[in-house]
Amino acid sequence: MLAAAAMTTRRIRVGSFVTNVMNRHPALLARIAATVAELSDGRLELGIGAGGHPAEHHAYGIPFPERPLRGQHLREAIDVLRLLLAGGPADYAGDFYRLEGAHAFPAPQPGPRIIVGGETASGARLAARHADAWTCSGARFEALLPAFLAELETVGRSPAGVPILVGLEVEELAGGVADVSDRWRDRGAAEIVVHDVQPDQLESILTLAEGAR
Repeated sequence: MLAAAAMTTRRIRVGSFVTNVMNRHPALLARIAATVAELSDGRLELGIGAGGHPAEHHAYGIPFPERPLRGQHLREAIDVLRLLLAGGPADYAGDFYRLEGAHAFPAPQPGPRIIVGGETASGARLAARHADAWTCSGARFEALLPAFLAELETVGRSPAGVPILVGLEVEELAGGVADVSDRWRDRGAAEIVVHDVQPDQLESILTLAEGAR
């Protein structure tokens, strides 16, 4: 779907919000992402997370380890993605993933932002340490922000260099996109992402967004 969106649009950014890293080997995900980045002329945003739907995994026969182990998978997946999105050759020896003389072309220039979705304190800290941006739901933002900011300070990264994308429901835009954006910007978020938009809601969302330009 992202490839189709990339080919039929010219200005909007396309991306995943967020891809469950347990569903695909990160080397395969890197190859897919590189292709979509190429098709979109660099408009891809690569959102990834550790997953949170065990029933889906059970239905498809995909392993779903406990949260701490999934976090370790996510950590290594970021390494693999960065190595392969740079083109390679890449060698990597992790606990879960291995690369040996691996290439991935085309190498997108610029490469997509790796946005880590973290709905727990450990996920927020992982994003602060390793991601290009962090995203969480608006409902979890206030509780998780201190952990995120503290980890940024620990590793010497600037909050401006790791922007926050807050995920909102359609109903939360009732006050208007501009007003909602301003409120979240004042709280420390750089961008908002409206998710789970249904087909019959799309026109009103686009109208609100157009009015905020």
